[in-house]
Amino acid sequence: MIGNSKPSIALIGPGRLGQAVTALLRQQGYPITAIVGRDRQRTAEAAHFVGAELMATTDINRCTPADIILIATGDDQLAPIAAQLCATVALRDTTLLVHCSGLHPAKVLKLLAIWGGSHSSLKGNTRRATTRLPVWQRTLSPP
Repeated sequence: MIGNSKPSIALIGPGRLGQAVTALLRQQGYPITAIVGRDRQRTAEAAHFVGAELMATTDINRCTPADIILIATGDDQLAPIAAQLCATVALRDTTLLVHCSGLHPAKVLKLLAIWGGSHSSLKGNTRRATTRLPVWQRTLSPP
């Protein structure tokens, strides 16, 4: 994050929830640095929906420059994604990881404790996450 600008966002898991949250964040002025998915075509479609077409990728390392990494994968993919982030992505100690799992608490990202980053969870399905988003956005806004 530079000066008073808003923190940059990278999305891992561009399904319906990830697309909705990331699109709302982009509309509020948060820069999107990466939209990471397994399938190149579906990731490109998600990036188009978000309005960040050039950010579509299958390379998780593109998350490196983001201030906040939003993980919106299925519950069963959360721990493997955390392990992959630890093993391959050069995360900063100021990077915030947020997951959207309705099943797991934030501590599912405990593998990242060795890296020293922060983590949080945004609970609920798309409807609940979207209605809670303004509160979350206020917490992300610079002072």
